[in-house]
Amino acid sequence: MMHFKKCLGVFIFLVLLCTISNLTMAQEELKSIIILTLGEIADSSTTSLIYNQLRDKDIFVRMAALRALGKINDQSLLPKLRLIQERNKLVSIYLTALLTRLGDEEARTKIKGYLKSDNIQLKTGALSVIRIFDISNVLLEVQVGSKPIMDKIDPIINTIISYLNDKNPDIRKKAIELLLSIDKAKTEENFKIILPHLNLNDESLEVRRMALLYISYLDIEEYYGKMSRKDAIFFLKELRNRLYEEDKYIRSFAKIILAKIKDGNSIKIIKNDLLNPGTFLHASSVYALACAKDFEAIPILANDFLDNRFSIVDRQYLIYALKVIQSYSYSDIVKIPKRIRCY
Repeated sequence: MMHFKKCLGVFIFLVLLCTISNLTMAQEELKSIIILTLGEIADSSTTSLIYNQLRDKDIFVRMAALRALGKINDQSLLPKLRLIQERNKLVSIYLTALLTRLGDEEARTKIKGYLKSDNIQLKTGALSVIRIFDISNVLLEVQVGSKPIMDKIDPIINTIISYLNDKNPDIRKKAIELLLSIDKAKTEENFKIILPHLNLNDESLEVRRMALLYISYLDIEEYYGKMSRKDAIFFLKELRNRLYEEDKYIRSFAKIILAKIKDGNSIKIIKNDLLNPGTFLHASSVYALACAKDFEAIPILANDFLDNRFSIVDRQYLIYALKVIQSYSYSDIVKIPKRIRCY
């Protein structure tokens, strides 16, 4: 079986290589997808082929090639990459991010400059590539000798937080996306600073979605328990209001947060969405109930895995629910009714 899987992997790899060599100019989108796939495989034997795509006329193909090279992470490419004169501004930002990932100090300084630039294209580009190329750890100024600074927020994170109040909604959204990808931005100390800047009533739907998604990824029950009574009441009210929004993602993320902080008044509303089987709202409700340790989620989840109406995204939330249930402690498990344990 293992031999078959290995052969299948090699076959797929060869098909991708042959395909990318024969694509015409009209198939740039497919070409980009194949390049990104080769990058995910991260086989050094494809480095030369992917590097050659940096000469492609299509900017999306060139950006895909830069992203793929970032996955392969071959530092021997640095001398050649430094010589590239890229005219397109966005592709140039991608190139700078790749150089930063590979250890180029001059590129690192450039990215930090882009992040603080008044030019919207440079600023939004920097916010995107720091996340895409996973170079936040390279940029964070957290070291004094060999010990991290624990008593103050990192200057880079501070800069990103300042963009949560930017007039441009795209910058606000990208700032939250980037904070979501930085582990250090999800510590209790930094969350206390970030939370007041997260506007759950933001005029931009995308920003509201990202703000709630960011909070839903945190160990919010711990932070919530340490809030002042006034702040906790306000936070709870804002979250409950989100349950009545039309947008399914905002409703779902709010449900997950409320379930994590064990808000009993919201559980009934969360369960109402179980009446929509095969939907994102249903899947997110199952995940929310699992977070709330409502054991009725277990038989529902077991049946949902057999339901072919769920999309790939929906099923991801069912998997999240399963992981939460698998993480239950022994003291939680013994509380599960016998009629449910069989699942």
